[in-house]
Amino acid sequence: MDVAALTTIGSPPMHCARQADLRVGEVAIVVGLGLVGQMTARILVASGVRVLCVDLNEKAVKLAKSQGLKVFNGDEKKQLLDAMMQATHGQGADGILICAATKSSEPVVEAAEWCRQKGTIVVVGAVGMDLPREPFYLKEINFKLSCSYGPGRYDATYEEGGLDYPYAYVRWTERRNMESVLMLAAEGRLVFEDLITHRFDFADVDSAYKLLDGGGWSCAICLDYGNRPVAVREAPAVEVVEGRVHMGLIGAGSYVQDVLLPILASHADLELTALATGSGFTAPGVASRFGIGAVLGSSDDLLNTEEVEAVLVGTRHGSHARFSEAVLSHGKHLFVEKPLALTWAQLETVETAWRSAGRVAMVGFNRSHAPLTEAVLRRMGDSIKLVQIRVNAGQLPDDHWLHDLESGGGRLLGEGCHFVDLALRLLGGQPQEVSCMGAPVPGRPVQSWDDFVINLKTDHGGVASISYSGGGGLGLAKESIEIFGGGVSAVIDDFRKLTFYEDGKSKVTTGTQDKGQNRQMQRFIRGCQGEDLEGRERDFERAIQTTRVCLAAVECMRGAAVET
Repeated sequence: MDVAALTTIGSPPMHCARQADLRVGEVAIVVGLGLVGQMTARILVASGVRVLCVDLNEKAVKLAKSQGLKVFNGDEKKQLLDAMMQATHGQGADGILICAATKSSEPVVEAAEWCRQKGTIVVVGAVGMDLPREPFYLKEINFKLSCSYGPGRYDATYEEGGLDYPYAYVRWTERRNMESVLMLAAEGRLVFEDLITHRFDFADVDSAYKLLDGGGWSCAICLDYGNRPVAVREAPAVEVVEGRVHMGLIGAGSYVQDVLLPILASHADLELTALATGSGFTAPGVASRFGIGAVLGSSDDLLNTEEVEAVLVGTRHGSHARFSEAVLSHGKHLFVEKPLALTWAQLETVETAWRSAGRVAMVGFNRSHAPLTEAVLRRMGDSIKLVQIRVNAGQLPDDHWLHDLESGGGRLLGEGCHFVDLALRLLGGQPQEVSCMGAPVPGRPVQSWDDFVINLKTDHGGVASISYSGGGGLGLAKESIEIFGGGVSAVIDDFRKLTFYEDGKSKVTTGTQDKGQNRQMQRFIRGCQGEDLEGRERDFERAIQTTRVCLAAVECMRGAAVET
């Protein structure tokens, strides 16, 4: 397991070696013998390459020599050059792999001197790049930067969406590089055990960081978590909560941290019991900041925690339905950020789980709970016949995760759903007919178009039009909602200002922006405690209808109006 723990850090050296594209019998120089450099040299040797190494640190030099490598310290560059010229018959190194970390450009400048005509230099470390043109030009040196673990790194469709690159066209991906490291180690062709120069129990992790922070030389540090068995408990049958609600969180993105957690952390009837995030890197800091009781290793651990009675799902859109179904199936109350689902099949799965769970479930359509929304309903009630919503959402980069159909679902399903729910809340009744048109974006599927108009009609005879634009300019208010009916008109401006118009007169209410998050969370917590369960049921029924309207709207952009 010690060697397996080095798999991830072994992938950049593997990719670096592949970038050099050296063949059996060729000569390489590895500059820098930290952990990455040590592993790079060993991978090259395992590939049949003749390797020379250089480093300034005597301990690093000694470690590399213990594996039979030809190593020179910083004062032995003449000896290094002599060995290189002898090995290459005076031609220069076939490849030079720079694994050093320095602001100086000297390692790359020297590499150009050592490199043969049409040779290769690969930089994997962070070094200076103030380089002279002439040696690279005259020798026609093939100069490369090696990007982390290899193809797939920093590509969300690969790393998060699980979309692999075709084997025939991208032979060595991030994952396949890691598999190579494990395979060579398992076969004994790569020896990594001696690279672990220090070991600490996880409880003594502070000592490990002190060592890294100038406390002495190290190559690889192993943290021992121990081998403690974890008890797996059956999920309890959760009933209406008596007293404080114990909530767990799956996911803690920026919206959850900036908006929802400050509300939840200050609520007297709620205790934040546990947190599980995808990567786990940010979880301890979030837990400390908001007083969350425990950080768990996975969502399964959280769902199997008996103390947790309600769960907030705040992950990216593509996993909402999966986690919602799991939460309900484990007998927990559910609060899931919008959207509820991205496909008809996902929606059916969640709806089935909810109807059989007997638990409170709520989707983060907070605008329907905003004070100004409820002020309109108190004043106009069932008389509302027409709703017009204009959204100036602003532009997003083409590579924004919201445009990704797997993780984000596109702007209509991922953001437009907010305003469909608001329209249905104002109109009342069930959606009966939906139509939608969008402005095409070349190269993108309809779900990720930025500009669209949704029209819907309810069985009460009310109609709504939602104009959503991702291409507008800054300065114009983001959201404007106009409501008409019974001789009264109302305008909500960005949930800061409400104006009623009647009999030639107007009445204006202004205040700080309130989009309803606080009030919605209050109602969810009270619902878990058994208060106004009929209201919470209506909210989730409307969330289901909202999702159906949005899915139908996507279909409409490919054809005609759809009856829901």
